[in-house]
Amino acid sequence: MRQLDAGSWWDRENPGEGPELFWDRDYSGEKLITLEELLDEFGDSLTYHIELKKEAPRLVSAVLGAVRDRGLIENIFVASIDADESLQEAL
Repeated sequence: MRQLDAGSWWDRENPGEGPELFWDRDYSGEKLITLEELLDEFGDSLTYHIELKKEAPRLVSAVLGAVRDRGLIENIFVASIDADESLQEAL
């Protein structure tokens, strides 16, 4: 996923080929960041709403570990549509 280009889905130079958006710059080449990088960058200056899209082995424990390691438990809300049983770990 680190190799994906998160900004090239809309070409500012050819707006007719995508949604009508008015951004101040071209976002082509923007890379995805990891949860750890996000938490490290913004620390306790944000409240994080983390949604787990799909249940996966050790996903909840990995997310909670990243949050706990940075002392940010009070700064998160964790939600899931399909992983209710896994979220019991968060309690």
